[in-house]
Amino acid sequence: MSPFLSVKDLDMNNEELKKLLNEVETKYSEIIWLSRRNENDFSDPDKGPKMQRIMDENPDEIEDFIIANEAMAQWNHGFFTGMLAGMRFIQTAMKHNAETAYEMFPDIETD
Repeated sequence: MSPFLSVKDLDMNNEELKKLLNEVETKYSEIIWLSRRNENDFSDPDKGPKMQRIMDENPDEIEDFIIANEAMAQWNHGFFTGMLAGMRFIQTAMKHNAETAYEMFPDIETD
C-alpha cells in the first residue's frame, strides 16, 4: 500500500475506502500502543512479539517517533495521535453519523 493517494484513488468504492481507512487507523493505533509500552514489556509473552512486529512493519515511523531527539519525537507523537483520532472520526462518521463522530472525538484509546 502506497502511503500517498492519487487522483485515481478517489474513484474507489465505499468498501475499498473503508479498507484503506482501517489499514491507516490500525497502523497509527499500533504505533501509539507501542509508545505506551516500556522496555520491560518486550519480555512479556503477549506484548513482546506484538511490539517487535510493529517495529519491524514501521521502521521509519519508529525511528522518527522513538529514536529521534525529544522535540522531534514529541512532534511525531502529536502527529501520530492526530492521525489516529482523525481516522477514527472518519470511520465513525461513515459507520454512524457526524453527530456520533463528534461525540466520540478524539478517540485515541488503545488496548
